[in-house]
Amino acid sequence: METRNAPGSATNKLKEVGFGGEIEFARELQELLGIVERKLGLCTSSDAGSENGVERTPEAQLPLVYVPPSAIWRQLDHYVQCVISGESAGSRDLLEQFLEDLLRYSVRTKHAFFLHRLYGGSDPVGQIADLICSVLNNSADTFSAAPYLVLLERRVIEALSSCIGWKTPLQGDGIFCPGGSYANLIALTTARHVFQMNARRPQTKRTQRHHCNERRMGIFTSVQGHYSVRRNAAMLGFCDAPGEDCSDVVLVPCDEQGRMDPEALRRLIHCFRNTRPLSSVFVNVTAGTTVLSAFDPLPEIWTVLAEAFPLNSVESASAELEQRLEADTMIRERLPQPTFWVHVDGALGGSFLFSERFRPVALAGLEKYANSFVLNAHKLLNAPLQCSILLVRERGLLQAAHAARAPYLFHDDLDTDAQYDIGDMTLTCSRRSDALKFWLMWMWRGSAGFGARVEAAARNARAIAEAMAKRPCFLLVHWPLDRSYPATNVCFYYLPSDMRESIRNLADIKAETAAQLLGSISVRLCRALQVSGKALLNYCTLEGTDLPIFLRLALHGLHVYEEQEIQDLLNRIEDCGDHAIRPGTPASISGNVSGGVSPVGDDGAHNAVL
Repeated sequence: METRNAPGSATNKLKEVGFGGEIEFARELQELLGIVERKLGLCTSSDAGSENGVERTPEAQLPLVYVPPSAIWRQLDHYVQCVISGESAGSRDLLEQFLEDLLRYSVRTKHAFFLHRLYGGSDPVGQIADLICSVLNNSADTFSAAPYLVLLERRVIEALSSCIGWKTPLQGDGIFCPGGSYANLIALTTARHVFQMNARRPQTKRTQRHHCNERRMGIFTSVQGHYSVRRNAAMLGFCDAPGEDCSDVVLVPCDEQGRMDPEALRRLIHCFRNTRPLSSVFVNVTAGTTVLSAFDPLPEIWTVLAEAFPLNSVESASAELEQRLEADTMIRERLPQPTFWVHVDGALGGSFLFSERFRPVALAGLEKYANSFVLNAHKLLNAPLQCSILLVRERGLLQAAHAARAPYLFHDDLDTDAQYDIGDMTLTCSRRSDALKFWLMWMWRGSAGFGARVEAAARNARAIAEAMAKRPCFLLVHWPLDRSYPATNVCFYYLPSDMRESIRNLADIKAETAAQLLGSISVRLCRALQVSGKALLNYCTLEGTDLPIFLRLALHGLHVYEEQEIQDLLNRIEDCGDHAIRPGTPASISGNVSGGVSPVGDDGAHNAVL
């Protein structure tokens, strides 16, 4: 017969403060998982009622139960006071109450009408992998600290490189990163290292001072590329003042579909060279912009670069690499070093790597022209946040650019297993094994499953855009007519009834008052949908244009929309649109809490509503 420790006993006190043996911890984990399992129905269910012991509520049918920030703050203040007073220690009731509040008032990203961000609900396989990572608590930096996870990450990187087409022994390197912005930073630091090493090569020693002190590295990205390119450049000491002669960052105009204009890139490189000495160029090519989900034309961009730097093409260097694969530690010293680095930011659209249908359009030339490539699996592949992958064409560059060789951690002189360490390929030390999330999903879903998911996202977007085009209250913003083009975002205006005759297309938005009104309606409509909880979308501007603020739907492939759901979504937007044009309406909409009861009393005391 099992003997339990009496409340207040020394052993029980140790449990409360987190001491216990492995068996005790396993029991505690099992108990906590039981609590969480019952509560998760609040954020994963779309049906009211109860089934199999999982609690379900009417609010679970909404992507958000909105309460104002002040109410959440007062609620959190109550819990903080319980912690400070010691009341929370070991209190199952308080833990359950907190979890109920957390799950009820958090955004349900798995909901079909959560269209606010470029990520959505997470794959159950990835969720299990996340749990395993937390239980193992291995830091994926050295082989000695995480042998299986470190080798798994290396093997996954090799497999993904092979999927791109980087298959030779000297090709295919990479690292999992905590977000696409960070991955873009590592790509930039790697490129800078390559350019600096090129300036220091023996044959250029006489002009080394000229290279390092006078010549400049130019960073080119489209005006609609991700903001992290500019932020990362500033962090690394580059001058970020687009439009000024002193700026190292150049914003390239886009065409009407949101793609970088290669001819504009050609002109801007020429202008850059005419105003200052140019030693090297980093070009950020976007595969899936954040607003229009546009794909920059990589082959055409590479052609512009190859013409500007004819003796320093990636392709010519790669051809020589493939001809000289013998073990030669000095191989890179004798190769023509590229003066330009092509980075493909596929944080959004990089997942079309797995689509046989859309890859030839979305990622044309990736295997041939890219030096580095980013893919965010937590976006269109629905891995749990965060799961970003940076792939670099040439092996060894990540290590060379970032290695600090901290002797307390990396022991390559004493430990032969240290050759598998990956911690010196990045800027961080302790690392969560995000590779496990991606790998278990890839293993379980397969490449075909990944491809089906991203193709479903594109189909969802097209189906919603085509349904919007049939309603006079919606005006689409630059929707691609070509069905081979995998757009996943739908951008649009809501038109009040008195503007539908005068505004039939984007060219009709000329009058300043009309533009201001449309922008104001977009903001108010977005807010009205959020407060009502009916749907979550976002509003945006389009850099490089004078279009007023519009609305954006970000589609994913975890859910396939039926026609009835699409019509329901559009009806919700249209209903809130009618309210949005009435002065004062959004501010008067109250939070949609069950029974109309506020989760926090006026006096700041916690009121349970569950």
